[in-house]
Amino acid sequence: EAARLLGRAVLDDERGRNEAVREIALKSGAIAVLKGAGTLVSDGTRVWKCDHGNPGMATAGSGDVLAGILVAYAARARALEQRDYGAFEAACAAVYMHALAGDEAATSKGERALIASDLIDELPDVQDYNEP
Repeated sequence: EAARLLGRAVLDDERGRNEAVREIALKSGAIAVLKGAGTLVSDGTRVWKCDHGNPGMATAGSGDVLAGILVAYAARARALEQRDYGAFEAACAAVYMHALAGDEAATSKGERALIASDLIDELPDVQDYNEP
């Protein structure tokens, strides 16, 4: 997806992925999220890497679950109007919660059996214990 958005190849190493997510954020003027092993979030200046998540999350609908969490956290950030919790922080928190939910689902269901609704099922507990 990043290569298509940028119109060029993206190296699948840490440096290439960091450059790609930063460039997408700069060109779009938005917060960019580059999913994958070590999902990245950037506002064009900062890049944050999530060290949680697992291969079982590469399943149909998982990205849709992440999108829903992102929207909810972005709305929360806007409502809070705190100087230290904006769109970038909201996106990082959403990616983190999504990954933790995926890890919990993998523990209870196994990576190979994960479906998107398993992540949704884990969100309440994950958020209770890890509220951003």
